[in-house]
Amino acid sequence: AFPKYDINNVKVTDDVLTNIRSYLINAVQMRLMSHRRIGCMLSGGLDSSLIAAITVQEARKRGITYPIQTFSIGMDEQSPDLLAARKVADHLGTEHHEIRFSAEDAISHLRNVIKALESYDITTIRASIGMYFVSKYIQEKTDTVVVLSGEGADEVCQGYIYFYRQPTPEEGDKESHGLCN
Repeated sequence: AFPKYDINNVKVTDDVLTNIRSYLINAVQMRLMSHRRIGCMLSGGLDSSLIAAITVQEARKRGITYPIQTFSIGMDEQSPDLLAARKVADHLGTEHHEIRFSAEDAISHLRNVIKALESYDITTIRASIGMYFVSKYIQEKTDTVVVLSGEGADEVCQGYIYFYRQPTPEEGDKESHGLCN
């Protein structure tokens, strides 16, 4: 469980920002200790873009010579995530892979997703379908074994749109805690 705090007294200071930066960099550095190929999930959003940028930067510092692979998922060429991820991947100079799937693909693999999740929770299943296709692609088509992502930040930092619809900050905080436990 998370420690209790008064949401009205949370202050962002330079120390907090420095600590967040250090924790993110250290988390990525730990994963770079692998002797296996490294990649990143990349939606083009803040969380995954930040992790991919840190990964590329830290890989260069460690003398990793192969390009970091990035992976994005979408249902068509103009998917907002694919468009944003493409820009970030170009900027970072990654070896970028785009995986596309259709509604028919999602329906035909639904049983596999449910089996892998061991859950019938609709929200979890919906959120996991894309991840299923990306993971399947990485396993079947690449030699990448270590895959980093920005997953978890939206739960902790209340990044989902429905947090803005919570009646009070305390209700948003309660929802965030529920997602993280």
